[in-house]
Amino acid sequence: MAGFWLFFSLLSISILLGDGKQPIVEVLWAVGAAALLWLQNHRGAERPIPATIARWWIFLIVFFGIRTVFSDSVAYSTSSLVRLVAATAVYGFFFRFSTPGLLRKFSSALVVLAAGAVAVSTVFIVAPPVSFMPLMNVLYSTYGHSHLADLLLFVLPIAVFAAIEKPNLRTQITLGALLVGFFLTFARGAWI
Repeated sequence: MAGFWLFFSLLSISILLGDGKQPIVEVLWAVGAAALLWLQNHRGAERPIPATIARWWIFLIVFFGIRTVFSDSVAYSTSSLVRLVAATAVYGFFFRFSTPGLLRKFSSALVVLAAGAVAVSTVFIVAPPVSFMPLMNVLYSTYGHSHLADLLLFVLPIAVFAAIEKPNLRTQITLGALLVGFFLTFARGAWI
């Protein structure tokens, strides 16, 4: 359960710190990935990762490592490699420790996080953002549109499924808030 709290803490902090291209977010997720890998190796996993999937992840990481050495932009390729290793750690952690009940809680927590991000983003439309936040941010638009639509795009299917599975006022209001959030991002792709 500590890994899930760690994941949501990192995700919440990352949303406030930038759009994912700032060095602090890269370092934060690299440290978080290391912590998730440590948790995987020091706790008994409920199920191992299938060998085929593990081989594909290893192949992909080796490919990115080789590509980094021969890249025109070693710094950008190293950043991509760090992101891939972090994604591998997050995938491995969730695959090994997820149970059906925990997945339901995780899905609900993602929807709550997205709804909270929509609420904060709406406040930033009305009031200027605080000065410690970077200019490129997930929650407010600096250059035309915000990247909140990127987060909402992943969470919307979960909210739609919840509204269909349990059509009560709470799930429908949450779905409506996420749809309004898409509109408020001012991203053309989100409006389609």
